[in-house]
Amino acid sequence: MGRSRCRGLWLLAIPLSSLAQEAALPDYEVQAAACVEAHSGAEAQDCLKQCFLASRQALTREEQAILARLQELRNQDELGHTHYALAAAALRKAGAGHQAYAAAHCDFAVGASGAVASGSALVRWRCLIELNQQRLKLLQSRRQPTTP
Repeated sequence: MGRSRCRGLWLLAIPLSSLAQEAALPDYEVQAAACVEAHSGAEAQDCLKQCFLASRQALTREEQAILARLQELRNQDELGHTHYALAAAALRKAGAGHQAYAAAHCDFAVGASGAVASGSALVRWRCLIELNQQRLKLLQSRRQPTTP
């Protein structure tokens, strides 16, 4: 049930990102808490993995939306080619950096938690989901580039 619940919520999120730039993001942290509350052991891990994958897909969609907006500004000559190229490359680099940071930070969270066995997996998945949620909020707030 938890797996389909998270997947179903993700499917509802697809049109939200395309409807409006101020569309509300799904709260993957709330979904993760629901996974842990509704399941235990391997089922909870599977549910959390699905929520994590949905949050990663949302990050990808948000990054693509930002790149599309930058390209639009470039096409309208509101953003020069050099700045477009710098921004696009930096966004991609930041995405890769976020993944590396999240892996290391969540290793720390597991170690600091003292959790063992399936408990450590739950700590890791929830940590990864939390960091993805934070990045989603940041990216959404930056979708509209500002000029000085």
